Amino acid sequence: MQINRFADSMVKVLSPVTDILSKIGSGVLVLMVIITVADVIGRKLFNLPVKGAYELGEMLLVVVVFLNLPNTEMQEGNVTIDILFVRFGQKAKRIIESLMYVLFLVMSVLFTWQLFVLASDEASGGFTSTTLNIPTSPVIFIGAFGCGILTLVVFARLIILMCGGRK
Repeated sequence: MQINRFADSMVKVLSPVTDILSKIGSGVLVLMVIITVADVIGRKLFNLPVKGAYELGEMLLVVVVFLNLPNTEMQEGNVTIDILFVRFGQKAKRIIESLMYVLFLVMSVLFTWQLFVLASDEASGGFTSTTLNIPTSPVIFIGAFGCGILTLVVFARLIILMCGGRK
């Protein structure tokens, strides 16, 4: 089927993209740990905390989460609770999974859209962080980008699932 090949192609293109984003997100997580450790050591041993460590931690956490979400979905790493789900037949499971992916797709489209709107508003308003005066819009744009890639992954998974393939 033509549409199934399209979805498979999307997955083949998105897979390395999500891997790269995940590696960047993991690197940012390491940076976040280094800043936190430096802050704790500086605060406890030298009474000299890292200025803006809390603020940096918040911003870096956004980057870590939104850059790792697409790869988590690509690897089917999201938590599922299937107490009732396992009792259904294959057809019912496929219908329920399809409905869940439709809902997931709608939500991720809305999140992506609203994150881009928020980032644009923050950029045009010149908003910055309180302590370090770092512009907040780039962090929100990164979140919107990660959410956009997640949306594409969910869309491809939904097509594959609806065409009878493995998600």
